[in-house]
Amino acid sequence: MRENVRYSLARAAKWAAFGLLGVVLIIIGIHFIIKRPGTVAPEAATVSEEAPAPGAAVDRKEGIEHVIFKGSRGKIKVKADRTFTGVDKREHLEGNVEVVDYGKTGGQELTVTAEKVDYDQKLTFFRISGRAAVRDKDSLFESPSFTYDKKRELVRTRRGVNFKSDRLDAKARELTYARRTEIVDLAKEVEITFRPRLETSLPVTVSGDQFTFRRKGRLGKMDGNVRMIHGRSRGSAESLTFVLSEDEQQIESVILSGSAVVTFFKESAGPDAPGQDIKADEIRMAASADGQALSRLKASGRCVIALVLESGGRDEAQAETAQIVFDPQGEMREFEADGSARMTLGGGTDSERRVRGNTISYAKAKEILQAEGSEASPARVDSGKTEIEATSVTVNQASGNMTASGGVKLVMKPAGDAGAVGFFAKDKPVFVTCQSLSYANRDKTFGLRKSVRIWQEKDVLLADRFDIEESSGAFSGRGGIKASFSHKPKDKPAEEERLEVAADEMDYLPRERRIAFAGACSLKTSALRMTSKSLDLRLAEGGSEMEGLQARGQVIILQEGKEGRGEAAVYDLDADTVVLTGNPVLVDKEKGVTQGDKLTFHLGDGRITIENQERDRSATIIKS
Repeated sequence: MRENVRYSLARAAKWAAFGLLGVVLIIIGIHFIIKRPGTVAPEAATVSEEAPAPGAAVDRKEGIEHVIFKGSRGKIKVKADRTFTGVDKREHLEGNVEVVDYGKTGGQELTVTAEKVDYDQKLTFFRISGRAAVRDKDSLFESPSFTYDKKRELVRTRRGVNFKSDRLDAKARELTYARRTEIVDLAKEVEITFRPRLETSLPVTVSGDQFTFRRKGRLGKMDGNVRMIHGRSRGSAESLTFVLSEDEQQIESVILSGSAVVTFFKESAGPDAPGQDIKADEIRMAASADGQALSRLKASGRCVIALVLESGGRDEAQAETAQIVFDPQGEMREFEADGSARMTLGGGTDSERRVRGNTISYAKAKEILQAEGSEASPARVDSGKTEIEATSVTVNQASGNMTASGGVKLVMKPAGDAGAVGFFAKDKPVFVTCQSLSYANRDKTFGLRKSVRIWQEKDVLLADRFDIEESSGAFSGRGGIKASFSHKPKDKPAEEERLEVAADEMDYLPRERRIAFAGACSLKTSALRMTSKSLDLRLAEGGSEMEGLQARGQVIILQEGKEGRGEAAVYDLDADTVVLTGNPVLVDKEKGVTQGDKLTFHLGDGRITIENQERDRSATIIKS
């Protein structure tokens, strides 16, 4: 009889040892889960984890506590209120079950607690239930129940799971952990929170339908209805992929894919402060070296970015790709958009500008926005008043100043009650081409340089440089001035007269309604040629129509083989006459030299009248 009792006890101890071995295997598998939650599609369980252990207990033991030394597995401690073998041929531990794996060195490695643990006699499948928890150092895994398929090395639960560790909290409805490949899979209502190292920093929370973590690559991926939260900042996408740092304490990089949207808010700003929105097919984000802030963001594929620049406006950009560089405080330092980039500056205000280029970049330190293009596809800045195209255009967001270079084209648009551009008609656009342009916002002045051409319909100005005051309409030109004007005589409105002027300098004085040419001036019409030291063109009241011209200094008039010389000349466009004064002299190859006090050239019929102011006043008429 005593031998039978010994045999029964030995057999019970044997199965208890095997049961403890199964628990140890569970503990070893769970160790990786706590360190890294992740998501893969779970495989169907071959045995239901919800099935209760049927039948009555056999060979029941109460209040057991064992310490087992199991070869290479080290020291293991098992504790439970009772243990028994059921009629289901499974071994059972019940009541305050605790398993502690001290490892080879004797230091505490991993602890499992639960209300129930049962396993088959071959140690291939385990069920743990009732406030099940696994603790590995500072990491904790909790669930109402879980199973461990030792043969396939899978740990699963469909009853909900919570994780806690030094930097990570996670929860989900389902878990599958493939120990062999070190892949963790969370599914249904997944939420992961990364806690920051600094108490002053904010956590990052990511939620979605399914999450996979591959421990060997420190790579995690969330799929389906992905949402990301960091303080007031938000993000969403079809999927999210992140890479952890080597010590697994922080996120190194994040990729949002599929209809990705991110909104950044400056946490120190007020609740009504606008955010910076980014939409793209894919958004990549990299953390700073210490992992406490975002250092770089790159968006690609149909990017739409709403930025808050230093000017305070909410500006929107569109491009194929875009990149933002942040400073250590998480503030935007640099911005660049590439590939058919377009940007709207000013947030819908009257001073709104629309920018286009192959590349658009912004530097916060200098508050400089730059658009780069090419000859085939120039950069462009468009506002309500002007439109500029060039190889490169730069806008200072703080001052409003602007520069452009390389094949510059400027259109100065008619703008309601705004003044005219120089002497040109105010109800029609004025066009400009040059090699470089600058705009000083404070003085409202355009500086045009190198091969400048300004025109409105048939009126054209050419020079090496022009300066135009936008507010007053005054402007000046220097270097090789050439001007071409159209004029319709009052008595012949169907006809058009062309006047071509050349000079070294030109100034338009809007208050005097006068265009002043100086330095080697020349005038050319269909009827005469005239040179002088200066030439003034007078405009009619309230318009751009010309009334007449006045020349001074060594005036020479050439008309059909005749040459008139004097010190001053007045060209009356309506009367179609030129009056030469200042000791005028007429030189005719056939009739010689004639002097008088005033010479009048009648351009319509070619007559020349010479008047003398002597006592017996006389007039001589010469016909061509």
